[in-house]
Amino acid sequence: MRRQPGPPPAALSVYFRRTTVVAVGLTMVAAAGPAAATLLTPTAKKVGAGATAVTSCGTLSSATVNYAVQAGTIRSFTISGLPAACNGATLTATLSQNGTDGGHGGPVTVSSGVATISTLSANPTPASVTDVRIAVQGP
Repeated sequence: MRRQPGPPPAALSVYFRRTTVVAVGLTMVAAAGPAAATLLTPTAKKVGAGATAVTSCGTLSSATVNYAVQAGTIRSFTISGLPAACNGATLTATLSQNGTDGGHGGPVTVSSGVATISTLSANPTPASVTDVRIAVQGP
């Protein structure tokens, strides 16, 4: 049976339109790829590696922490009893609440075995602090 002249059936018309749109879209994406690649300019970079020994400034087992409490919360704290070899080093400390940061401060410089953290990120209550985590870098 032969098709009568006239407009194409609706389904055939939709098929041709979708094919045309997809073909035009793919052509535009394919043309954009090389154009985008020309925007990137390769530059030489150097990569290096190295290693160095890390030594401790001493044991922190004799360190003690004293809180300055105001209105029921810790406003600052002092860490004393730090080894003399830590003098001049940078110290940061975190007041931990069961592994969660309850408030942290630093960096401050260790001087005469003492470091005072005057500004805290948060002000926990003394009862909520389960431990103090200390990191010393340098001198």
